Amino acid sequence: MQKLSVQEAAQKLGISKEAIYNRIRRNTIESVEEDGVKYVILDSNVKKITPANTTRKTTNKSSNSEFIKYLTNEIEYLKLKNKSLEEDKENLFREKEELLISSKNEIKNMYKERDEKLQYFLSLLEKPTMTKKDQIEAKAIDIKEDGNNWLKLKEYLNLFEFKKKKRKKVKKIIVESAYDNPDIKIIGGMLFIHKDLDINSFTKKDEIEKN
Repeated sequence: MQKLSVQEAAQKLGISKEAIYNRIRRNTIESVEEDGVKYVILDSNVKKITPANTTRKTTNKSSNSEFIKYLTNEIEYLKLKNKSLEEDKENLFREKEELLISSKNEIKNMYKERDEKLQYFLSLLEKPTMTKKDQIEAKAIDIKEDGNNWLKLKEYLNLFEFKKKKRKKVKKIIVESAYDNPDIKIIGGMLFIHKDLDINSFTKKDEIEKN
């Protein structure tokens, strides 16, 4: 056993003097008083006390360190995953763009072929139209040079005393024969009949005579 002052006991136990006095008041540590001075009686083999909060702090520090390490690893993993997703996203956009370009070219070629066919058919349709135009221009020159012998359809029909029904049929026959008979010409959408045209020379003469 050893007798120590409060300060010496505090140093030996590794605690504060206030903690020693608290233990003396609670009678949790042996003490004596000599000449008004408190002394603490300790066993010679007593060891320095490790405060519980110190152990707790050490444990918490270790736990925090492991948690921080875990979070750091998770952050690195998420960074790698995010990078991989970005690469996948770029690949998808690139594939989509290539697909759109390919589809656009296919559609363009398809309509190009259709346009070429359409242009071909239009050219075929234009050829006879141009021929008729040339014919009409030629007829216009003929009529201009020989204007006194050409009559409008109404003027020509007025030369005959047809009844209304017969007049209508004759008019129809003349219109149908406009492109075949040289004595009938179409200019600017109007029919011109040569005054010497023999109405009985039409192929449908019998139909007229019946009426």
